[in-house]
Amino acid sequence: MIFYYLLYFFLGFKAIEETQAFNTFKKEAQNLLILFFSLFIGFRNEVGCDWDQYLEIFLDIRDGVIENWLTLEPAYFTLNSIFSRFDFGIILVNAVCAVIFSYCLIKFCDSLPRPWLGLCVAYPYLITVVAMGYTRQSVSIALFLLAILILEKGQFYKSIFLIIIGMLFHRSGGLFFFAPLIYTFKSERSNNLLKILLIIPIGYYFISEFIISSWDNLVLGYLGQNMASSGALIRIILCFIPSFIFIFNVNKFKISNISKKIFFVISLMSFAALIALPIVPSSTAVDRVALNFLPIQLLVASHLPDTGIFKFNKFAWKVLIVVSVFIVLSIWLLFAKHSFCWIPYKNIIFSTIIL
Repeated sequence: MIFYYLLYFFLGFKAIEETQAFNTFKKEAQNLLILFFSLFIGFRNEVGCDWDQYLEIFLDIRDGVIENWLTLEPAYFTLNSIFSRFDFGIILVNAVCAVIFSYCLIKFCDSLPRPWLGLCVAYPYLITVVAMGYTRQSVSIALFLLAILILEKGQFYKSIFLIIIGMLFHRSGGLFFFAPLIYTFKSERSNNLLKILLIIPIGYYFISEFIISSWDNLVLGYLGQNMASSGALIRIILCFIPSFIFIFNVNKFKISNISKKIFFVISLMSFAALIALPIVPSSTAVDRVALNFLPIQLLVASHLPDTGIFKFNKFAWKVLIVVSVFIVLSIWLLFAKHSFCWIPYKNIIFSTIIL
């Protein structure tokens, strides 16, 4: 547990220290962060409540129990197949996923006005819980972050490619097809109709192939068993609050028009998740979908000190956000039902336990 706090204090200090005039999130720092988080996430050992499930998948693929790559998400199946011949193959699979996640996250944070603050906010849940627990979905979310940056540069087809790759890691990535679709309406270009005609069948094909075709299993796995996540309400509220701030202060956020539209939709989805939580039989199903809305936390937190909302000065906002991160991290480490799966932190590089 001490190791998690040490990393928090480092990120918190950097978040409070940084200003737009004093930027320490340089290229060298980014490369070191990508390397560190790749090792921190990818070389963990028996950390995360889904560890045994992922290990079982790896062993089933290695032993030929799972032979059809469509049984699992194809990209994740392929990674497991490639490394199935290696010792510590599951570690290598995690390491590749961690590199993808870390690279995309750091590049997204670099696009924010206060990168360290965004990274600090990402730490308690997006990094610690999602990246070190829900490996496949973390890659899908991370590739979506990169797709947003690509869309801002006008690279429509590349963004679709990234979202497709993300969906090949986790089915929920199909949700992100809304972003390039929104992009097609941002101007009156003559080729927008062609883009719409392209994305709709592509989106339908992948959603049909990887979600609709597995719908019965998804219903049985989540809704049929009435699976419940004890912390779902808290996690969704933590997306709802920044979504509320963003929707009612959207013009105070100095971001591109396409990003405003994308995060406006994500905010509305966060609202919908909060409404759906008491209605849908399985809170786990809503909770897992709502993980895709976590990027709104990073965006809003990084911009808040410069919005002038509530007349708080910049330093006060930074301290308030960093303290809030501490509270969220502490509540999760000390009181979450499944936090024991992350404690103590273990890493194969050191072959020992880090408290």
